[in-house]
Amino acid sequence: MTGYGLAHGHEIGQRDGTLGYVSGGAALMGLFERVKELFNGGGVETPPDLPLDVEARRAQLAELEDALRALARAMAADRDRMVNPGWAGRVEDLQFAANEAARLGKEGFDRAALHDLAAEVRPLYGTGAVPDEYAAYVDEHERVMTVVEKLRTPLPGEAPADDG
Repeated sequence: MTGYGLAHGHEIGQRDGTLGYVSGGAALMGLFERVKELFNGGGVETPPDLPLDVEARRAQLAELEDALRALARAMAADRDRMVNPGWAGRVEDLQFAANEAARLGKEGFDRAALHDLAAEVRPLYGTGAVPDEYAAYVDEHERVMTVVEKLRTPLPGEAPADDG
C-alpha cells in the first residue's frame, strides 16, 4: 500500500508495531521519527527545579492573603455597590485569591504557583488618575499590588526564572 502524499512511498511495519514509510531514502524516515519523538515526549527536557526561599515566600503569601482580605472587606462594606454584579464579582475574585494564597502557604508551592497566583490578582484600575469609585480603596489596592510585585521578583539566593 502506498502512503498518501508520498511519491512512490511504501508503508512498512516496524518492530514496535507502528507503521513507517520508505520513499527513496532515510531522510523521510528521520522526519517521521523526529515527529514521533516530539509527540511521545522523546528528547524533551524537564525544566530545572529552581531554588525558592520558602520561608520568605510563605511570609509573602501570608502578607498577600491579609492585603487581599482587607481590600475585599473594604469593598464589600459598600452595600450600595455590592448589588452591582460586577462589583460583587471583583470582591469574590479578591476573596478567591486570598483563599488561594492561604492554601499555598499551608500546602506548599513552587515558582509556577506563585506566578499563577500573582497573575490571578487583577488591579482595580490602570495607571493614571484613580477612578472615583476606587478612590476610597487606594491604600488597600496599592498594598495588594506591592505584594504581588514581590511575588514576581526573585529574592536573593533564588535563581531568576528563564522565561526565554
